Amino acid sequence: MIPLATLLLGLQDPVAPARALLEEGRFAAAASALEPLGVKEGASPDSLALLAEAWVALGLLDRAEPLLGRLSTESSPSPEALVSLAERLASAGRIGRAGVLLDSALARRPDDPVLLLAAARQRYGLGKPDQVLDFLARPGAPSGSGAEYLRGASLRSLGREAEAETALRRAVAAEPRHAPSQEELGHLLEGKGDLEGALRSFEAALAADADRPGAAGGRARLLARLGRREDADLAFVRFRVIHAFEEARKDHETSAREHPEQPGAWLALGDFLLENRQVRESLPPLRRALELAPDDARAIESLARARAALGESEESERIYGDLRRRFPDRGDLALRLAEVREERGAPEGEVARLLEESARLGCQEAALDLALGRADLRAGRPEDALRRFREATSREAGNAEAWRTLGFALESLGRKDEAERELRTALERDRSNPAPRPALIHLLEGRGRTAEAARERALYERQVLESRLRSVRR
Repeated sequence: MIPLATLLLGLQDPVAPARALLEEGRFAAAASALEPLGVKEGASPDSLALLAEAWVALGLLDRAEPLLGRLSTESSPSPEALVSLAERLASAGRIGRAGVLLDSALARRPDDPVLLLAAARQRYGLGKPDQVLDFLARPGAPSGSGAEYLRGASLRSLGREAEAETALRRAVAAEPRHAPSQEELGHLLEGKGDLEGALRSFEAALAADADRPGAAGGRARLLARLGRREDADLAFVRFRVIHAFEEARKDHETSAREHPEQPGAWLALGDFLLENRQVRESLPPLRRALELAPDDARAIESLARARAALGESEESERIYGDLRRRFPDRGDLALRLAEVREERGAPEGEVARLLEESARLGCQEAALDLALGRADLRAGRPEDALRRFREATSREAGNAEAWRTLGFALESLGRKDEAERELRTALERDRSNPAPRPALIHLLEGRGRTAEAARERALYERQVLESRLRSVRR
């Protein structure tokens, strides 16, 4: 097999494929592909910048530093390559070094809008609002929501409220879903006493980015100040969830950054993001874990789950197939393969054989009961299907999908009273378990009992948030 580095070097422009490797989390592959260019005469400045970025991503700052020196004195990469490198340095805790790099580039291109915006953003991260405003006032300075946000936030930190509000309103006019501008405007309006306007801004920020702790906390605080106690209580729970998630994510990211050669640190970060529904963001750390430990079955399974969650059924099927060949005695892998093939419309017989194999190998997951129950329904055996669905809810009482499937099956058979009775009994049996509630809400709405459904929905939302808070804190 021809080494990847050789293939990339044979390309007229190896930067784009190497950039793709870096974005996928395959830092070592990117560095290996580009390293020969580091000593090659006439190598493009962008390739040197990308190689430096790969070394930074790997935590090998001593190897990146000579390249950073060359970029500062000898070569002139594209603004986009420099900004990407500067952002990578900042994320690695070298925000000051990022500033030196950008300043050097600006000395050569003083009116480049991309560099000016990046330099303003870097100074804002250092808490230097006067310098932010200086960059944004220079000839060639950028316009748009990003620049106006930095201008408005810096002016507000300097106490220039009226100018700040003007800049922030320009930002949201240019891009109504620019969450940082909406959040900053919310804080400003709250300080002015415009509570309703501030609430609207915080809610607009959360509509654009639901995981912003500042906007979530601001919304909860304003709801309380406006006397909407019930809404405020729920909003405070949501804020605590978002805050706990951000703190836990920072801890995982710090661990990965401080131990860049430990696959377990990258896998822990990837799994944390995957479990908290940050599926696309989980891919780079999972790929980095596999780059360090290519045969780690846990990392491979996590990558397959992420692919399946993104609807990439062919890729997840390939991964599960490879795993099943490695571990032929694992019934859960036969089940995963059956689920993926069922989703992409494989013949029923093919899926059925995998499900039978999973059961024979002793798989005890509720997902197997549900899959077998669905097969029973398709075959015209409703009572067998209901028995399987009830086994699923008994096996995993916290599995909302199992309760939903049972409720829908009973409804489709015209047994709505029985469905409601079973769901309410389950909720009474364990009031801390929210899993049966979505099925009950659907049933009540279908029967026109909207007020009851609304009450159940409010209870469910709180229970889910409290459950997620416990999970994140673990």
